[in-house]
Amino acid sequence: MGIATGTATKFGFAQVTASPVWNTGQPRVLGANHGFEYDSDSMDPKVDLVQNLGITGSLFQRAGSAGSMKPDTTIPFDAYYRCGSLAAISGAFGLDTIATAGGKTLHTITPQPTDGAKFGTLASFDDPTIGLGVREFPMTKVKTLNLTCGEGQQRAKWEATFIGNDYRLNVGIADVDFVVASVAAANGPLTILAAALVDFNPSPMTFTKVAGVTAITVTIVYIDRWNIQRTIVVATADFVSNLWTGVDPARRVVSATISGLAGTGSVSMGINNGANNESNRSAVTIVADRDALFFGGLSVLLNAQSAGALAIADEQCISEINFGFELNHDQRTTACSWPGIDEPARGGSGSFAMITLGLNFSGVGSQNRQRILDLISKDQLKGSLTWTGPVVVGSSPAVAHTFVIWLNGLQIKDGAPVVSGPGVVAMDLSLEAHSVGAVPTGFPAGFLHAAAVELTNAETAAYWA
Repeated sequence: MGIATGTATKFGFAQVTASPVWNTGQPRVLGANHGFEYDSDSMDPKVDLVQNLGITGSLFQRAGSAGSMKPDTTIPFDAYYRCGSLAAISGAFGLDTIATAGGKTLHTITPQPTDGAKFGTLASFDDPTIGLGVREFPMTKVKTLNLTCGEGQQRAKWEATFIGNDYRLNVGIADVDFVVASVAAANGPLTILAAALVDFNPSPMTFTKVAGVTAITVTIVYIDRWNIQRTIVVATADFVSNLWTGVDPARRVVSATISGLAGTGSVSMGINNGANNESNRSAVTIVADRDALFFGGLSVLLNAQSAGALAIADEQCISEINFGFELNHDQRTTACSWPGIDEPARGGSGSFAMITLGLNFSGVGSQNRQRILDLISKDQLKGSLTWTGPVVVGSSPAVAHTFVIWLNGLQIKDGAPVVSGPGVVAMDLSLEAHSVGAVPTGFPAGFLHAAAVELTNAETAAYWA
């Protein structure tokens, strides 16, 4: 596994598939094939400080109050010929069309018009001997994703920047229930035991009812991690399999009042210590098939947007490549979601804020001399980045692992010649991709977006499904 902050850790990510509503959906418990090998991480809660300027001067100033929380983290990890490599970008790509034949699978992955319902749970399982527990972002979306590969980095790397709605430090396993009671129609407020009236590790609360209780509404007053009193109403519709789990960590319960009761039976109230904790550390695993994308297996093709299908004559000789996208998330903080962040829905500029492609040419040869003219005239280009790997085990006839990024509407933003040695003039180009109105010649049907992905491997399902 990767090494972070000097200790061995596990890191995992999986898309949330139930209750896909930002700030109200339930986090996902990570398990098999949700783990990633990564280089480093820094899961930062980034809590803003609201200043209190009631007293000013050179010596005194009132202490600030905790403001909105804007968790984020950037994590580099290896790029593989498998769906797990793409699970991190489920906030940008979500429509996964799968075609399986002859022991191999073709995944066609294109952007959604909106990412309003796409988020995942991100967690880092730290070494239990140092007592950090599990750091969990219960809801995250990808802000940026960059793929780098070159002569100085033969093994391709993804670097993903996640933004989160909340941040939890889950210490240990779930605490025992602090309320267990039998309820009937005549019952009023529950009796809250002393264990809930003192501070505990801030954790989401749970409320469980038996099937005999067919309807119930519970009004819970609690103190959150910021020491602010809050009220939440748990209604019948909130229960799934008779269990409700809160989103906001609580540190103390003040009261719980029952109303709208139908039926009789027992109820219980307790602390779940987050979806991911020490109890599921061992269940988070990495898939066995980890063939990496290598620079030596990369082919870069570019020609005019209106030209024929990409061919070997369009191949570019490069020494390094950097592909990246940035989502146009709206991160305005509102009172609707404090202390988290508002739903990061996209703005009005389309599927992406930006799709970029950086190319470092080792020399200006016949294959890429045309790119200088494209830079001057601002011609639109199309292109493909294709990595080819080992044969997919079990495929018949034999088919190689492939990873293809199709790019539309490319325009060269800037470029600069570089004297890299005697008699050698290299060139660096920065390009930006755009959606188009018609599928260009040679592209798969329906590929109108600025970027789309085709992935061939042995996986028969999407990892984020």
